[in-house]
Amino acid sequence: MRIPATLRLLASALTAAVLVSAGPATAQPVGLERYREDLERRTRDGSWWWTSNEAYRDQDGAGAPEAYGMRLWTAPGGISATGCLWSIRDGQPAGVAWHFQQGWDGSQGRPFVYQAHSSGTGTGFGYVGALGDDTGTVEQDFWWTDGTTSQSRHEDSWINEDTRAGASLAWRDGAWEPNRTYTWERRRGGTVPCGPVGDDQGDGATSGEPDRDPRLSGFDPFIGMWDAPEALLERNPSLAEYFARSWSWGPHGTIVRLGESVHKEDPNRTVFEGIAYWHPSHERVEFTGYNARMYFAFEGHYVFGPDALTRIYTVHYPSDFEHPTYPEVTGPVREFRGELRLVEPDLLEQRTFMRIDGEWVPWPTREGGVVRVRRAGTRDGSG
Repeated sequence: MRIPATLRLLASALTAAVLVSAGPATAQPVGLERYREDLERRTRDGSWWWTSNEAYRDQDGAGAPEAYGMRLWTAPGGISATGCLWSIRDGQPAGVAWHFQQGWDGSQGRPFVYQAHSSGTGTGFGYVGALGDDTGTVEQDFWWTDGTTSQSRHEDSWINEDTRAGASLAWRDGAWEPNRTYTWERRRGGTVPCGPVGDDQGDGATSGEPDRDPRLSGFDPFIGMWDAPEALLERNPSLAEYFARSWSWGPHGTIVRLGESVHKEDPNRTVFEGIAYWHPSHERVEFTGYNARMYFAFEGHYVFGPDALTRIYTVHYPSDFEHPTYPEVTGPVREFRGELRLVEPDLLEQRTFMRIDGEWVPWPTREGGVVRVRRAGTRDGSG
């Protein structure tokens, strides 16, 4: 499938405003607190961003939108953000083009940025290179379904608290060449086709767009809410008000949202949260997340089997962390392996291991064995 040139241009140009980005003059090394402050600045008051496309309508051809809108919203803990970018015609949303996800990569010590086109024709991945008080940079690689790749660089600067200028550059013939520039204005209210609740509704998707990325289909049997492990509930019945884990599809099925220790009455109250996505250069499903209360960061990948999945991941703890119950996990980095298997449609068994001295040791190390988990609402036989 041949990817339209306009789509490539927009992938390079418009994401300058949707991702944490900046210019090299005043940028400083990225730190977690600075990154969280920047996210708060971009998403405060539930605002979104608008930019005119009038300067490029002739270049884009017939049907080109008059403007673009973009919104980011943060997950609990303020370390990750999800977003989308949509076209605007006659002052109204005319379809979501890109879905975004960004978060903290503990293995790199800097934020990552991921995006997927709602048509399934392209994905991009990269890292924030630097982040200053009013400027920053991010570089991304893009992979397209016709087998080609491209690279882009975004430079963004704040003009004032409600206005930002974004410039994009494309890598051609061994050098960065200027592409497009857009000025983004903060907006509040109006019609926004995505958000933290029902964010995949009313997004203008057409019948030609996929329901979900087929490379994430291994999650299908696990999608939904699952109770706390039976053995854990026997020891501590008060935990019954929490679900142990949830998997849910993100917009257009470009990501899968991950949650652990999810409160039944308030799904936004999670202890662990993260997202899984297809990493085009590694050619596997990867995931990243964090402990919303204590700033743990984790990253890893999934291996799928029939009604089964294995997640292999690394947890990055603070340098002064000491686990209150299991001191053997104390240390800045620990590796884990979780094996989950459906023994019935609504019952799964899981085993968890931690790597100690190069060997996978059952976790919790004082008990080990298989843990049984039921799908929420099925413990008493209800569906």
